[in-house]
Amino acid sequence: MSSTVLHGGGGIKSTTIQSGVKMPSVNATMKLFFDRATVMSALSKAQRRVMAQSGGYVMKAARNSIKKASQKKSVSSPGEAPRGHTGLLKDFIFFAYDPSTGGVVVGPSKLNAKRSQTALTALEYGGETDIYKPAGSFVTNAAGKTERLANGRMEKITIAARPFMGPALIRSKDKLAKIWADSIKR
Repeated sequence: MSSTVLHGGGGIKSTTIQSGVKMPSVNATMKLFFDRATVMSALSKAQRRVMAQSGGYVMKAARNSIKKASQKKSVSSPGEAPRGHTGLLKDFIFFAYDPSTGGVVVGPSKLNAKRSQTALTALEYGGETDIYKPAGSFVTNAAGKTERLANGRMEKITIAARPFMGPALIRSKDKLAKIWADSIKR
């Protein structure tokens, strides 16, 4: 999955950044937002503030990298951030507390795990994933002819990497360092 974890180990005096962590489903993520009672009781006010600022900044950088698809350029080039077609990818990038690491995880939440477990990972790093082709979609058959599907089906595709979380973290590093440095002064 294409998520990033920011750890505030030993209070808020040090940080470790880790990529490739799986973001939970939307419902599980919402339970770990920084304004929830579970999180508020697990962290001090200073820890919550610094982790929320850090997570929010990386989240905003990732969301801003995903531009709306236009008719002229509907698909991003490999190596560029993906283009948003429905807005779901951009809208479902969250940050939340990760109780297993004591850090904050930033990334897109899984929307429909029944259809594809690997789509977000394939988008960030490249690779194979399954996509759903609904009934009525046009596909190319083995003979090279275009036909309309009578029933929906899963189809395996290969996606070239279109990273958005890793570059968002890289663009955010200077700001994150300032957020953490300012937290030590107080």
